[in-house]
Amino acid sequence: MGVPVITTPGTRSVSRSTASILSTVGLEDWIAPTLEDYAKRAVEFARDLALLAELRGSLRARMLRSPLMDEKAFVRDLESAYRAMWRAWCERRD
Repeated sequence: MGVPVITTPGTRSVSRSTASILSTVGLEDWIAPTLEDYAKRAVEFARDLALLAELRGSLRARMLRSPLMDEKAFVRDLESAYRAMWRAWCERRD
């Protein structure tokens, strides 16, 4: 952890997952809409040593403050989804 990635969301779930994580931690600038923009951003970010240093120092804290690390909310939402699926299954059986 400490070095962000650049992504171009595409058809693969991994590229969309990366975009979702970057967006959640406030790094939308690291999501490139095209491959050409991806290359441009990679060069720009690589040249901005102050930005990279700031991100290396703050990325862990950003993650910890984000919904990605809110285990209690995740479990609550997952349990609610299970209950809803169970109710829907039971209603179909009647």
